[in-house]
Amino acid sequence: QWNMKLDEVIELAHLNIKTILKENKEPILLSKLVTLLNNKTKNIKFHQNKKMNHFSKYMKHNYGGLLKFLDDYNIYGIIDYKSDKKIILLDDNNSKIVQFSNDNEWILL
Repeated sequence: QWNMKLDEVIELAHLNIKTILKENKEPILLSKLVTLLNNKTKNIKFHQNKKMNHFSKYMKHNYGGLLKFLDDYNIYGIIDYKSDKKIILLDDNNSKIVQFSNDNEWILL
């Protein structure tokens, strides 16, 4: 049983991801972003049962993973880089964050 609701974690995710990406100024490897996010949120108890779970585990279980999360929002850019991905902040203003999709269905425009 998870201790936090998905909408609370999404707000926490945006706050921390934007902070990390602004601090780094350059595109950051997805693997490094996951590590930094886990470190930044290590004091938050995501699980009710005395288990310590990382932020990335919560996102994988409840959202389908951090990459899917980043891909669903208009403020993050994903760059293919060798066998990994790099993440950039496309819009560092405090403009409205738009979610493209919250399910696995295709949307044709």
